[in-house]
Amino acid sequence: MSVEFFAWDSIDKEALSLGAQEFTTEAEVDVEVFLTCTDVHLETESNDWDTHIEIADGSYSLEGFEVELDYGPQGDA
Repeated sequence: MSVEFFAWDSIDKEALSLGAQEFTTEAEVDVEVFLTCTDVHLETESNDWDTHIEIADGSYSLEGFEVELDYGPQGDA
């Protein structure tokens, strides 16, 4: 997932982007899907069918978790 970080500028009253990072996480999410199978015959195995899977439009969410902006290598101060 891609996460963008913001800081609130109380003088200009706006959120300023601090950057974005991509994170990898594992989660189970229930979704509605449409499964279309073509070229199906009694004598063929299911792995020989032409199968198309489409995730239904909807609002899907993950449980909350924390991420921190990686500022990169820290130099000697």
